Amino acid sequence: MGQSPEAGAPHAAPRPLLRTCAFALAPLIALLLSLEAALSLLGLGAERGQPLSAGFDPHAQYLVPVDGSPGAWRTQFRGIENTHKELQIPPRDGRLRLLLFGGSNTQGFPEELMQRALNEAAPDPGYEVINLGRPGYGSERVLILFEQALALEPDVVVIYSGHNEFVESGFALELADRGATAQLLRALDRLQQVRIVNLAVTAFRPAGVPLAPPRPEARRSPGARFNQLTFVQTQVFYEAYAENLAHMCELAEAAGVRIVLSTVIGNMLFRPRDCGLPLEMSGEMQADFEQRLEWAQQLIPSRFVEAFSPSVPPRWYAWRDTGRDRPAAPDDAVGAQSYRAPRLRPLSGPLALAPAGIVKRIPIVEGAHWTDPAGWEPSLRPVIDAVAALHERELTPQEALATQRAAALFEQLLIDCDNHPVATFNLALCTYLLGHNDEGATQLLIDAACFDRTPRRGNQTSNDIVRELAARYDLTLLDAEALYRARCPDGIIGWEVMLDVCHIHPGARVALMHDIARAVLTP
Repeated sequence: MGQSPEAGAPHAAPRPLLRTCAFALAPLIALLLSLEAALSLLGLGAERGQPLSAGFDPHAQYLVPVDGSPGAWRTQFRGIENTHKELQIPPRDGRLRLLLFGGSNTQGFPEELMQRALNEAAPDPGYEVINLGRPGYGSERVLILFEQALALEPDVVVIYSGHNEFVESGFALELADRGATAQLLRALDRLQQVRIVNLAVTAFRPAGVPLAPPRPEARRSPGARFNQLTFVQTQVFYEAYAENLAHMCELAEAAGVRIVLSTVIGNMLFRPRDCGLPLEMSGEMQADFEQRLEWAQQLIPSRFVEAFSPSVPPRWYAWRDTGRDRPAAPDDAVGAQSYRAPRLRPLSGPLALAPAGIVKRIPIVEGAHWTDPAGWEPSLRPVIDAVAALHERELTPQEALATQRAAALFEQLLIDCDNHPVATFNLALCTYLLGHNDEGATQLLIDAACFDRTPRRGNQTSNDIVRELAARYDLTLLDAEALYRARCPDGIIGWEVMLDVCHIHPGARVALMHDIARAVLTP
């Protein structure tokens, strides 16, 4: 029987799959590239939509020009429904323009007081102070805003930033909550640089809907994973903080803008967060450590416990409860009227002068920066009473013995984990309470803040970065931390000055405005 031609022919080698796909896609790729080039020549498809990533898109517009008003700008910090609350920035009028940058502390600055102090000292040509502080903004987003704000043509900028490095960075760790990784969202954002994609999105957008400029994302609270950082990992955040500040210094230098860098003020008596133990410690060793830590804490005399570890850690709003539109319970109202705040530690310098109208019913004049105790939340009273007892240091023999035993246990714990923030903080307060080594107690408080794995305040580590950069770039330095420590007894910045972990009382804020004004006026 004869064979067919196909049967006798040699078999052709199968073409590799990748090569086949490449040949098939080549015409499509060529067509897309040609279309992209054509759109570029025609100036079409350049508009970008809202970024898909949650974190710090440098293309997000924090400032937008005001239509029909050359030289005027407005901020774009808030949601679309709150545009009426945005800051309106007028055209320059001949005065020196000063911009303030930072987080919620900076936003809360009474900048009108600073402007008044500057204009009293230098009325010609005078100063215009614009506050660009925003809650939750750390150095990464401050940098994006800073670069865009150079369009406002500032003469001087003041940077008071350092509390939020471990708040803002938590946004990236929560991207998984959206069902996508950070890498995927960034890749999708990069697609918006392709004109074909932008044109397609525009085509599907309902008619009459204008393309809004990309907005900064809303603030998001840090995720649980953020609280599992090791001490080594925290150093990465400080490195990023230094890089961001250095970049701002270089941008300002290139633009001929003067910078005033400020260290930030933190509450040295605010307990650090709990933290994980070193990974090299076995599970059994970690359990033993935690048990001994608990035993040591149980030895602390009961009337001081709220100073060591408050049941409800005070927040800034706890000091002005009457303004929060929440009716007080009958018992709370009675307690508020009968409650008498304890005496403050006397402060020195400008902090010793309380502005009129700030304080009522406090039995001492010097350093009175508290609001009316009648407006405090009930949870704040036991904390302040315990802190006052801590400062009085009038221990019974039994309390002194218990505190000594607790201090010895905390010292033993620090042999096993020498950078444990809570053990260090507790040892600091025990040392201070016993009154034998105030200098050592103060240093332990400084160390505890630096050991905090997820600090919600600046500390000596971050403030030393500010000091080093000011020296490197030959900038004016306002060492606010050093100033305030010098004005507080024993060099301990505490509840006389602080509302919570990082926010300062209104009266202390007034003093800081004058401190900043003096720094600005320093040649």
